[in-house]
Amino acid sequence: MTGRAPGFEYDLLFEVEPGTENVYPLRQVVFEHRLLPPPRAVPIHDRMRENPEHLMNLLREWGLDSGQPIRAFAAPDGIPWVSDLLRTLGYTIPDSWEVTEFPAQKIPLIAEVTVSPAHFRAVAKIGFHYALKMFPDLTGVEPELAPIKDFIWAGHGEAAQFVQQRSEQFVKNFKSARPKKWMHILAVERTYDAILAHAQFFAGPGIVPPPYVIRIGRKPARIDSGREVRGHQFVMLDPAARTGEMVDAEPLQFIWVP
Repeated sequence: MTGRAPGFEYDLLFEVEPGTENVYPLRQVVFEHRLLPPPRAVPIHDRMRENPEHLMNLLREWGLDSGQPIRAFAAPDGIPWVSDLLRTLGYTIPDSWEVTEFPAQKIPLIAEVTVSPAHFRAVAKIGFHYALKMFPDLTGVEPELAPIKDFIWAGHGEAAQFVQQRSEQFVKNFKSARPKKWMHILAVERTYDAILAHAQFFAGPGIVPPPYVIRIGRKPARIDSGREVRGHQFVMLDPAARTGEMVDAEPLQFIWVP
């Protein structure tokens, strides 16, 4: 994630402490290039220590290979090898790398996430198998379900045809409250026209990411038996022990699917 710490005129890279909302500066070196203002922070990965070419390739990709390092952020014991890394690549090191201490404070951050088609196929697979579990009369071999199976297995079709991110929550309680524990939430609805699954991943204290809607397919039985809804929470009880439980979400009260 990137963010602007007070006192700096350029963005820095931050990493999240797992299980918390705390962030810390990533190990990084800020490069300045006269043709590419403002200065830009470059992450320094462990693999670069043994293979400096990894850093050079990244600098070339970002157009910073002819720039100059102006500041480093690392733990005190990391500063020496970061300096040696840059010297190996022919860069001049400033007279002193300063170890910066940041007081506790709130800062705005921007997270950029790029996903591949495999991500949406995985989301579709979760919704598909949940629908089969909640509606045992479905076998999974119905012709109406063939398109989503081809998408899951072979990637046939456009991802947006089967999986879309919703702009609003499908969990009724999330309109006024946030979960106290980390959880995933799944719901599925079956009507005369379609079977739709809804998925909400990594909802937790103060954080409710956008959910997904998965189009499973048409209802095979062309009988109008009314709208059916199922929903469950998959709650993380102890993150350290990686234990959790599956809880009926009581769709009529908890799950809200417009």
